[in-house]
Amino acid sequence: PIAKLVEKLPDKFIAYRAGDENGFSWTLSKEKALWFQNRFKEQFGVIPFLEKEYLRENVLFYTNIRKEEEVVIVS
Repeated sequence: PIAKLVEKLPDKFIAYRAGDENGFSWTLSKEKALWFQNRFKEQFGVIPFLEKEYLRENVLFYTNIRKEEEVVIVS
């Protein structure tokens, strides 16, 4: 089932993340990444917003169960 979800991703895609570039968890939703960027703004200050192109072959896992379009990337 998880492999089937990953197979549905395009060969190349843009993923977004708020935080450290070395994190594994990214999202396909720019809006969701912006939400995470602002979530702890008062507590941590400015959190980096990242946008990066990836290949489907680097995706270990994909889920949208929490409506976050989360991809776990290994590269």
